[in-house]
Amino acid sequence: MAEAKDGINGTIKGKVGNAVFYTMYGKNIIRSRPQLSRRRKPSLKQQAQRQKMALIQELLNPLKDLIKVTFAPATTNNAPYHVAKSYNLLHAVTGEYPHQRIDWPNVYLSAGSLAQPENCHVSKEKEGWHFGWNDNQGDKSDTLIVVAYIPEKNWIDYRFTGIPRFKKEYFWDTEHDNHLWHLWVAFRSRDETNISNSLYLGEI
Repeated sequence: MAEAKDGINGTIKGKVGNAVFYTMYGKNIIRSRPQLSRRRKPSLKQQAQRQKMALIQELLNPLKDLIKVTFAPATTNNAPYHVAKSYNLLHAVTGEYPHQRIDWPNVYLSAGSLAQPENCHVSKEKEGWHFGWNDNQGDKSDTLIVVAYIPEKNWIDYRFTGIPRFKKEYFWDTEHDNHLWHLWVAFRSRDETNISNSLYLGEI
């Protein structure tokens, strides 16, 4: 019930049906009460989207500091992390709900217009990984970035190596820990203003 103080021309406070009366800055204000809706079970499409979102967030959350740098060249009016999340939501999940999974070859961890490394390969050695590539694409002074990820531990490692394209090889001395690793590489311009799309090298 609403109450009219000081008569009909005075302030009004309370509820009448779906209307709520109150006073703000000396004026009588009326608004509608919010409609209460029953909670509906999410549709299959909504559940699938939520599962995709969970997969991508689990993948990218450990990489937030890296993505601030590696997606910055592809970002204009949005945060680099949001750009990375949007791209990977569209391209890096495969399968049908509820059996969706990460599509590793389509995961991008950097985005820019520099040339990707050509004929890039990696081999596992006793004390680390040996990377090799051709240097006949892009500026020879572009420098190498390497990224490694262990899904079962949700753990990542990466390095801005400083190794230029013309070197055509890089050795990453690291412990393998007998886990399955996913590896990516990218090149960044010497002035750090541009970068290549990341290149997935597979599992090792």
